[in-house]
Amino acid sequence: MTDSSRSRKSTKKRLMYLQKLLKEEFLGSQKEIVDKLREAGFNATQSTISRDLKRIGAVRVALPTGEYRYMIQDYAVEGVNERVIEIIRRAVTSFEYNSPILLVKVIPGTASAVARAIESLSLPQIAGSVAGDDTIFFLLKEGSNAAEVVSTLQKIVEFNPDDTMSLEDEEE
Repeated sequence: MTDSSRSRKSTKKRLMYLQKLLKEEFLGSQKEIVDKLREAGFNATQSTISRDLKRIGAVRVALPTGEYRYMIQDYAVEGVNERVIEIIRRAVTSFEYNSPILLVKVIPGTASAVARAIESLSLPQIAGSVAGDDTIFFLLKEGSNAAEVVSTLQKIVEFNPDDTMSLEDEEE
């Protein structure tokens, strides 16, 4: 076996273990990840971990508690899974709408992850989204009702209906 094929095999094993680690543990810093990987027998530096995190699509998400957690953005699964619900539940602060636009406010730094999570739900009313830092705009398909989309999202995450308002209500 050549050095390059050993290296590729080692990298693949490390990436697979890293994915498993991020799904199972609450890790908020690259140092914590390096330490966990070393405990498991992987020799990796912080710069290697930084590249690995990008490779597997992991992002560092701010939680309402002020803590951070690395999470993988791969939500393409059948049905609604617990990870998607957790991301939406922890990060969404409010919904506002004026059809055909749904505005979702989130904790700063989480908009991209939340947009992917909501899009992974494959709601037929959503045509697409644009995510900033703490705001996501969803464009709804013609004939879709934003209030129905919000209601669906609230049911999925057991969101408090009092936190929802129409953009029209805000203008009054």
